[in-house]
Amino acid sequence: MLIGFLVLMLGVRLSFLWRFLMTDPELLWSDFERRGDKYKLAWLLDLATFGFFFGVSALTVYKLHEMTFPLVRVFVVFLGLSLLIRLRVHRFPRTNVPRAFEEAKADLIVHLVMSVLSGIGMVIVTTIYLWWRSR
Repeated sequence: MLIGFLVLMLGVRLSFLWRFLMTDPELLWSDFERRGDKYKLAWLLDLATFGFFFGVSALTVYKLHEMTFPLVRVFVVFLGLSLLIRLRVHRFPRTNVPRAFEEAKADLIVHLVMSVLSGIGMVIVTTIYLWWRSR
Protein backbone atom coordinates (compact mmCIF):
# COMPACT_ATOMS: atom_id res chain seq x y z
CA MET A 1 0.00 0.00 0.00
CA LEU A 2 2.89 2.31 0.77
CA ILE A 3 4.31 1.74 -2.71
CA GLY A 4 0.89 2.58 -4.14
CA PHE A 5 0.87 5.92 -2.30
CA LEU A 6 4.36 6.70 -3.60
CA VAL A 7 3.39 5.85 -7.18
CA LEU A 8 0.24 7.95 -6.81
CA MET A 9 2.16 10.99 -5.53
CA LEU A 10 4.76 10.73 -8.30
CA GLY A 11 1.98 10.17 -10.83
CA VAL A 12 0.19 13.34 -9.76
CA ARG A 13 3.40 15.29 -10.25
CA LEU A 14 4.09 13.71 -13.64
CA SER A 15 0.55 14.32 -14.83
CA PHE A 16 0.95 18.02 -14.02
CA LEU A 17 4.14 18.17 -16.06
CA TRP A 18 2.68 16.10 -18.86
CA ARG A 19 -0.34 18.38 -19.09
CA PHE A 20 1.70 21.55 -19.50
CA LEU A 21 4.76 20.20 -21.31
CA MET A 22 2.69 18.62 -24.05
CA THR A 23 0.62 21.75 -24.69
CA ASP A 24 3.28 24.49 -24.63
CA PRO A 25 6.61 23.89 -22.88
CA GLU A 26 7.89 27.40 -23.65
CA LEU A 27 4.94 28.90 -21.81
CA LEU A 28 5.56 26.64 -18.82
CA TRP A 29 9.25 27.51 -18.56
CA SER A 30 8.66 31.22 -18.99
CA ASP A 31 5.97 31.06 -16.30
CA PHE A 32 8.38 29.21 -13.99
CA GLU A 33 11.05 31.86 -14.56
CA ARG A 34 8.60 34.66 -13.76
CA ARG A 35 7.23 32.73 -10.74
CA GLY A 36 3.75 32.90 -12.26
CA ASP A 37 0.56 30.98 -11.56
CA LYS A 38 1.78 27.64 -12.93
CA TYR A 39 4.91 27.90 -10.79
CA LYS A 40 2.81 28.56 -7.68
CA LEU A 41 0.48 25.69 -8.54
CA ALA A 42 3.47 23.38 -9.06
CA TRP A 43 4.96 24.50 -5.74
CA LEU A 44 1.68 23.80 -3.93
CA LEU A 45 1.44 20.43 -5.66
CA ASP A 46 4.95 19.55 -4.51
CA LEU A 47 4.12 20.62 -0.98
CA ALA A 48 0.83 18.71 -0.89
CA THR A 49 2.21 15.47 -2.33
CA PHE A 50 5.22 15.54 -0.01
CA GLY A 51 3.06 16.37 3.00
CA PHE A 52 0.62 13.55 2.30
CA PHE A 53 3.38 10.99 1.78
CA PHE A 54 5.23 12.28 4.85
CA GLY A 55 2.11 11.70 6.94
CA VAL A 56 1.72 8.15 5.64
CA SER A 57 5.45 7.56 6.17
CA ALA A 58 5.38 8.87 9.74
CA LEU A 59 2.50 6.53 10.57
CA THR A 60 4.39 3.64 8.98
CA VAL A 61 7.56 4.32 10.95
CA TYR A 62 5.54 4.79 14.16
CA LYS A 63 3.93 1.36 13.76
CA LEU A 64 7.10 -0.32 12.51
CA HIS A 65 7.31 -2.86 15.37
CA GLU A 66 3.83 -4.19 14.57
CA MET A 67 4.55 -4.82 10.89
CA THR A 68 6.00 -7.71 8.99
CA PHE A 69 9.01 -6.96 6.80
CA PRO A 70 9.88 -3.67 8.51
CA LEU A 71 13.11 -3.17 6.57
CA VAL A 72 11.31 -3.21 3.22
CA ARG A 73 8.88 -0.63 4.50
CA VAL A 74 11.68 1.56 5.82
CA PHE A 75 13.37 1.40 2.42
CA VAL A 76 10.18 2.40 0.61
CA VAL A 77 9.50 5.21 3.11
CA PHE A 78 12.91 6.81 2.79
CA LEU A 79 13.22 6.15 -0.93
CA GLY A 80 9.85 7.85 -1.42
CA LEU A 81 10.66 10.81 0.79
CA SER A 82 13.98 11.29 -0.95
CA LEU A 83 12.42 11.06 -4.41
CA LEU A 84 9.69 13.53 -3.52
CA ILE A 85 12.24 15.97 -2.10
CA ARG A 86 14.62 15.69 -5.05
CA LEU A 87 12.19 15.51 -8.00
CA ARG A 88 10.25 18.72 -7.57
CA VAL A 89 7.89 19.91 -10.27
CA HIS A 90 8.45 23.59 -9.59
CA ARG A 91 12.18 23.08 -10.23
CA PHE A 92 11.76 21.20 -13.51
CA PRO A 93 14.81 21.94 -15.68
CA ARG A 94 14.71 23.54 -19.10
CA THR A 95 15.23 20.98 -21.81
CA ASN A 96 14.86 23.10 -24.93
CA VAL A 97 18.30 24.71 -25.05
CA PRO A 98 21.45 22.97 -26.32
CA ARG A 99 22.87 20.36 -23.93
CA ALA A 100 20.14 21.02 -21.37
CA PHE A 101 18.37 17.73 -22.09
CA GLU A 102 21.56 15.74 -21.48
CA GLU A 103 22.18 17.64 -18.24
CA ALA A 104 18.61 16.97 -17.12
CA LYS A 105 19.03 13.24 -17.80
CA ALA A 106 22.29 13.17 -15.85
CA ASP A 107 20.65 15.03 -12.95
CA LEU A 108 17.76 12.56 -12.96
CA ILE A 109 20.14 9.60 -12.77
CA VAL A 110 22.07 11.21 -9.92
CA HIS A 111 18.84 11.94 -8.04
CA LEU A 112 17.63 8.34 -8.48
CA VAL A 113 20.95 6.88 -7.32
CA MET A 114 21.12 9.20 -4.30
CA SER A 115 17.54 8.34 -3.36
CA VAL A 116 18.26 4.61 -3.49
CA LEU A 117 21.43 5.12 -1.43
CA SER A 118 19.55 7.11 1.20
CA GLY A 119 16.95 4.33 1.39
CA ILE A 120 19.70 1.74 1.82
CA GLY A 121 21.40 3.88 4.45
CA MET A 122 18.23 4.16 6.49
CA VAL A 123 17.68 0.39 6.21
CA ILE A 124 21.15 -0.12 7.68
CA VAL A 125 20.40 2.32 10.52
CA THR A 126 17.05 0.62 11.17
CA THR A 127 18.67 -2.82 11.17
CA ILE A 128 21.15 -1.68 13.79
CA TYR A 129 18.33 -0.11 15.83
CA LEU A 130 16.15 -3.23 15.69
CA TRP A 131 19.12 -5.45 16.55
CA TRP A 132 20.08 -3.20 19.47
CA ARG A 133 16.52 -3.09 20.76
CA SER A 134 16.14 -6.88 20.66
CA ARG A 135 19.23 -7.41 22.83
